[in-house]
Amino acid sequence: MKNLLLFLMSFCSLQSQVLAQVVPRNQSYLEGKRHVNTPDGVLDLNLQIIDGEYFIDTDPGEGLGIHITATYNQPEVPAQIINPTGFTEGKTLYVRFKNSDSAWCRPRAVVYRVPYPMPGNNIIAGQYFINYGSPQPITISSPLPEYPATLPLPGLNDGDVVSVQFKNSDGLWGNSRALVYHPPYPMKDLNVDLCEYFVNTGNAINVPIIPGPEASATINPGTLSRGDVVYVRFHSTNGSWCQPRAVVFRPAYPMSSNTVLAGEYFVDNDPGEGLATHITATYNQPEVPTQIINPIGFTEGHTLYVRFLSSDSIWCRPRAVPYKPALPFAHNKIVAYEWFLNTVPSGGGGTVITVDPPSDSVTVSFTIYPAPPESTVIYARFKNSNLVWGPPRSVRYQPVSVTILQGWNLISNPITAPNDSVKTLFPGATFAYAFGFAGALGYQQDYTMENGTGFWEKFASAGANDFTGLGSARNSDSLAVVAGWNILGSVTGFVDTTTIATDPGTPLAASHWFEYQSGYPIASTIEQGKGYWKKATRAGKFYLVGIEPTARPVASQQTRAIVNPLDALNTVTITDSRGGSQTLYFGSDVKNEIAVSSYELPPVPPMGAFDARFETSEGGSMVQTHAAKVPDALEFPVTIQSDAYPVTITWKVEKSMASYELTDGVDGRVFSVKSMNGEGSMKIANSQV
Repeated sequence: MKNLLLFLMSFCSLQSQVLAQVVPRNQSYLEGKRHVNTPDGVLDLNLQIIDGEYFIDTDPGEGLGIHITATYNQPEVPAQIINPTGFTEGKTLYVRFKNSDSAWCRPRAVVYRVPYPMPGNNIIAGQYFINYGSPQPITISSPLPEYPATLPLPGLNDGDVVSVQFKNSDGLWGNSRALVYHPPYPMKDLNVDLCEYFVNTGNAINVPIIPGPEASATINPGTLSRGDVVYVRFHSTNGSWCQPRAVVFRPAYPMSSNTVLAGEYFVDNDPGEGLATHITATYNQPEVPTQIINPIGFTEGHTLYVRFLSSDSIWCRPRAVPYKPALPFAHNKIVAYEWFLNTVPSGGGGTVITVDPPSDSVTVSFTIYPAPPESTVIYARFKNSNLVWGPPRSVRYQPVSVTILQGWNLISNPITAPNDSVKTLFPGATFAYAFGFAGALGYQQDYTMENGTGFWEKFASAGANDFTGLGSARNSDSLAVVAGWNILGSVTGFVDTTTIATDPGTPLAASHWFEYQSGYPIASTIEQGKGYWKKATRAGKFYLVGIEPTARPVASQQTRAIVNPLDALNTVTITDSRGGSQTLYFGSDVKNEIAVSSYELPPVPPMGAFDARFETSEGGSMVQTHAAKVPDALEFPVTIQSDAYPVTITWKVEKSMASYELTDGVDGRVFSVKSMNGEGSMKIANSQV
């Protein structure tokens, strides 16, 4: 049943109060520290660039622009902004960067030019320039969306700059594209007589070679650091140097003194770091055992490459993996398999299970009793019809369980299970179905539990729900969301919410992560088997990577208290007789630093589950703020859902220019007006409030 409380605020008139403004004594000195006043506005090259942002026309303030994705922590950062939001004809884009002294440089202005190719238009004219000389026309016989031809430019010399520009059917010239000409290697009809290399922008070092049309060279650049770029180029007998070839140094794997955050693989062709196929594994440790099952495109004659990302955001060098026939064995049947724990014996030395009749594929199933320690490694190995044992496959034994509270819980499926029915995964559930969230349609019954989705379920008693033996670990997942509220699932292990990534594009998160613990607290960790509310600004994906339960992140409550902006507000806590509880925050946000919209609460839970919230037009919030001075009284209505009365109201109000009162919302027929000064409490026994 919903119950209404009303907060009334009346403000004292304190005419003697004066607000003081603090002005820096040496404004020019502070500006000099904030901005590096070099002639072109570039940060001091003795510092590292650690961040970058852009904005259109109006400056939102330093650190509040749109983040630029780039490789930071170096003196210069090449950056490319693809399709910046709002950057159209007549607009100006500004770019600025932040250095390792936390100083932002002056914004650089970029005037909008029509890109090439020009969407929705055809190219009607073109021109090129050599070394910024007079424009030369490019012949275009008929309008085209793109110019596919190759410019015949004989007689170019090493170092010449060729710029190309096109005009569309709207009469607008696009950006000019410039390219510095260097002869390619090998150099046609020429002999190579010199070779040199240099690291980053350092001095070139000569490498001895045997002159000829092509030359091979072995270089020893000495000790390299992560991210160093080694350039190699050759010199021809006509006096020209070819284009330098660049190789970025990547550390080998494992990465000493670092942990591995992610891994990926690709077949034959490198799509770029971070763009290959993700490898599912248990990360956040110095070495990561991985297994890639049926990699796409990895067949006879192809090469698979694997690389890993370290905790300092550096990808290691790709490792090449030769192709070997996977199980089931090519042109063979599986006739037996065996399993063993921790150590690897010779073939047939484990517990052997015969496969009769022989099969192309086998589902491994066996029981270990009693349950082994959590550090146990389980191996399985297969034998083909040629009586050859294949390599062992391993998985670390890891019990997966979740703590269930009596009553309503938000739950999810954290494993890959052949049977994902509600009663199989949660035998103690009250119903054979759970309740998923369908937006405007509300809560809908579902008898199965899809990975990545959260559900409501009721339990008659508290306890631990164990998933061991019901399926395999699911250490990572991508959770698809729609705009608005979503109930999301979990993975095997635990995920710090600050490490959750999103797909590219405009910011996706529109709220905190909320769990349900007989109330809606903000969650700092995604726990296996639980469900969580998250509001999204648009359709997209959140990416979860779990860590082992033994390495579960532990948040420092003291540290969080220091940086929590809500600590400056007053609190009122509503608790029912069954233990359901919700703390709400209210008061003056003098510094205007609390984003109230991010504290919007999720939809109300099912009937019978406790809930308390400030009433808002958006559906409810755990925070309400007001200006430092308010001429008229304000009302903050509160809604309570509970079937366990009496309900206890406790409050803590700091000294303030405002005074606060608590009423029953029905003209005092249930209880008289309560003045909320300092700390206090009261009970409400009447569920009809």
